[in-house]
Amino acid sequence: MEGTDKIFFDSKKVKHKTLFIGTIIFVCIFGLIAFSIKAGYFSSLLNNLYSDSRDIGKEGLIHFSATTNEPGYFSSIFILDVASQEIFGLEATKTNAITNTEHVSPDGLSIVYSESILEIKNNQNYIPSMSQLVVFDSRYNTTDAITNSNTYKTTPEWSPSGTSIAFASRKLTKEVPVTDSESWDIIITDLSGSETFLTNGFQPQWFPDGIHLLVLKNNGVYIINKDTKYERELSGIEKIPMSPNMNIDLSRDGSRVVLSLSDSGRVFIINILSLESYKGEIEREIPGQAFWPVFSEDGNKVALYEVNFSSLDTNPRPRITVYNLETAERKTVYDLSAFDPESVAITDWRY
Repeated sequence: MEGTDKIFFDSKKVKHKTLFIGTIIFVCIFGLIAFSIKAGYFSSLLNNLYSDSRDIGKEGLIHFSATTNEPGYFSSIFILDVASQEIFGLEATKTNAITNTEHVSPDGLSIVYSESILEIKNNQNYIPSMSQLVVFDSRYNTTDAITNSNTYKTTPEWSPSGTSIAFASRKLTKEVPVTDSESWDIIITDLSGSETFLTNGFQPQWFPDGIHLLVLKNNGVYIINKDTKYERELSGIEKIPMSPNMNIDLSRDGSRVVLSLSDSGRVFIINILSLESYKGEIEREIPGQAFWPVFSEDGNKVALYEVNFSSLDTNPRPRITVYNLETAERKTVYDLSAFDPESVAITDWRY
């Protein structure tokens, strides 16, 4: 593809560091990437990645946030072409900006991501106290912040219509750990920045009807109606040992949920049996330990952030793998040893 030689990343140039599995807040505070592309390049890239005539992306494009192991760099957004195992990066629009947890719009022409500005006082870096949601529109090569509230925002998710975005929001305080899912608010905003509180929880996921959302709470997975705000726990999955700091993804057709437990790395596939009766069932447990699971667009595969639990301190081997739900085959598609393992979060997989 024309111009892509400016944005490829050679992972062999960066050394590995020790592993720690944390919540998404670590993605934000650890560290602009040593390589990146300007907004104009990204506009061309996005249009090429999601066009019918593209030369790449035949096996899908996995989106993730991460930080390289180079000292002094912050989190940024990357797109992995599964087939070629080539990686593309997005440059932040402002100096000292930290970008993370990005999601592609339903039409493939825009992305939304969380952006915060690193606070520097007396030559010391401080955790940003707030962030805003930013939308990049590849049609017009424009980047606009759509929120302006004094909270930290993460895990934005486009509605099926592309007219609203749900996200998790909270004020960062030392008194309440960020791993407490119910210390976050689920907010829905339109593209003009009008925010509406929905419930407490983390990592909202839209059902295809654009009315119901899946939300993580400390004790389980809940379904909520955005119009009535009636919410109820998903039943039939009581055997899963729920805990704070979990990660979920909902398949595009709303029939399956993939859930990972951050304290153990266990990953479960859940079938949604009835949206009206809030009933589900455990389909299977995926072998191994993994985090930040994301469905492929057809729902037949799951992208996973994997590590070796038996050798966390010596050789964790952080990597992105793809698990085929039809054949139970597992394939490593990218070695993440070039990145800070604390910072990785897989956020989307598109074709």
